[in-house]
Amino acid sequence: MKAWLSTRTVIGFGWVLVGLGLLPFVGLFLWARTHDSQPISEQIVLQRGQFVSAYFDPELDGTYQVTLYWPKFPSRDTQVDLDWRIVDSQDVVIDQGAYNRELDGANIIKLTDYHPQRGMRQRIIVDVNHEVNGPAREARLEIGIPEVGLELAEGAYPLAAERAAVTTIPGIIILTMVWLWRRHFLKS
Repeated sequence: MKAWLSTRTVIGFGWVLVGLGLLPFVGLFLWARTHDSQPISEQIVLQRGQFVSAYFDPELDGTYQVTLYWPKFPSRDTQVDLDWRIVDSQDVVIDQGAYNRELDGANIIKLTDYHPQRGMRQRIIVDVNHEVNGPAREARLEIGIPEVGLELAEGAYPLAAERAAVTTIPGIIILTMVWLWRRHFLKS
């Protein structure tokens, strides 16, 4: 190698390329660990009465979706009759609505999409007007970003993998070549 292109410089350049290739994955990992895309996921029993969730603080801007989810498919003629409202810490109503329909074989119902104020303490209150019997009695109340947002977010991983391949593979090749070159000349 020429004097201006020392082995240490080439090794450093190879490690920089490897680091730059791994940086998008580290960024995505840190973002996923520090942002809660689903602040509420609680078991709810659909018996006559009121359910009050724990307080949650939306961390992300944009639309959140409020859904009821059953792990097993309830019978088609299951009737769900409830009123719900999302309130802040002062019990001021942010959003509200009602649901009174048969499930028709579905295991998830979307109650609403709403735009919370970021960082404001909120909770959801569900008033069950008609008791649900059988396996459909226990459901899961979830508040989080809609599936479309998750699909877009999941598209970041293939993009990060493409960027990683463009920079990490040449870095690994450079490091391997330097290692082989040094090994060859150290034997001589």
